[in-house]
Amino acid sequence: MSFSRIEQSFLTPILCKTEIIASIDSNGFFQTKSGDIHDTVKITEIQESKLQWRGKDVIVKDQYGLLNKSWILSEKLTVKGVIYSNELSLPTFAINKVIEDKSQGSLKKIIENKDTLIKKFWISSKASSNTKSFIIAFTTGSKGYIDDATKNTYICAGVMHLFAVSGLHFGILYVILRFAVRIISINKLFTTLFIISVLFLYLIFIGFTYSAQRAFLMILIWEISNIFFKRKCAICALSFSFVITSLLNPESLFQLGFQLSFTIVLLIIWFSRNNFLISENKSFFAYFSGLVKCSFAAFFGSFFILLGSFGQIVPISIISNIILIPFAFLIMVIFLIYLLEFYLLNFDLYFIVNFVYYLINELLSFLNDFPLSYFSFDIEVNGYIYIFLPILVITIFNKNWGFFLKFTFTSIVSLSSIFYAVCF
Repeated sequence: MSFSRIEQSFLTPILCKTEIIASIDSNGFFQTKSGDIHDTVKITEIQESKLQWRGKDVIVKDQYGLLNKSWILSEKLTVKGVIYSNELSLPTFAINKVIEDKSQGSLKKIIENKDTLIKKFWISSKASSNTKSFIIAFTTGSKGYIDDATKNTYICAGVMHLFAVSGLHFGILYVILRFAVRIISINKLFTTLFIISVLFLYLIFIGFTYSAQRAFLMILIWEISNIFFKRKCAICALSFSFVITSLLNPESLFQLGFQLSFTIVLLIIWFSRNNFLISENKSFFAYFSGLVKCSFAAFFGSFFILLGSFGQIVPISIISNIILIPFAFLIMVIFLIYLLEFYLLNFDLYFIVNFVYYLINELLSFLNDFPLSYFSFDIEVNGYIYIFLPILVITIFNKNWGFFLKFTFTSIVSLSSIFYAVCF
């Protein structure tokens, strides 16, 4: 054999006395009992003398980094290497040459291969595992890499919504894209088509989650209104996205992501009544006041569903949202720049994102130590109670109520649900 091993200790090669040439397809993850995660592939084509390996799964080992540039662009590669057995339940394919990269186009592969990009990042990035899991969840909504202890920290701090790609994430990308395209063109139609196209690709990439669909459709109707009408209406955009999503996917009405997304946004619009919109004439106090209103609205909008589905009440989320949401834009920008240089330039500034995550984690740990920050209940709630609050809000939406009256109203309705759940 012309291929030597370093670092790892493997057993005698099995069924493979010489180097082989094979085509491999990205297949997924293989996780050992010790928690180590390996990238696996399926051997789809192989020379005639080694047919026993066709269709088999193997762990890919690329000690020389030959796949770093090819792996992003393609799932299928023709390579040369040696298959070894080891102490794991799958053999290892040690690759020493990439013969052919059957690429289908980088844009198409980025859209189709979310998991491939995530695996590449998880395996190759030098950032800490907690930092990488945070970045993956924050940018793609994939929470599978977050360990239970860290996930519990996020839940108790009331920030799990950061990992459901929704209005916050689409709003940030919307602002970034609008700023970028204005440098190139001021044409409204071009601006709208460019922004909607990029956001639609992002929607495909993350997998059409309910909250993301709602956010995309709201921006779509908002941009259409910007072209054809002088007046834009947030509640009309929300209603439009609700109707379209319900018609295309009626079962979404019973999904928690759908219920949370629409209820929270409905209350944010109701509490804010256009105060959350960016304006050059607004003072710092006006921005802060709007942020506080949005935070309370998000808390009350999620109150019924979190209580009924998870038995949780997280008052600290009011404070954590006020602190974190203003920095979400900066966090997203830092993560996007880091990912772009990681994938496109093969350059890893991991210490920057590690530091950002350290600050976030310290803040969340601090918030978790607050008294009365989190409550957990073991109760059952009738699912129909979830629609009670949004129906009431829609009924009285146009009443000229001030913030404190709305706050008192939603507080009474929310607290009454606890009484209902306990007594009935």
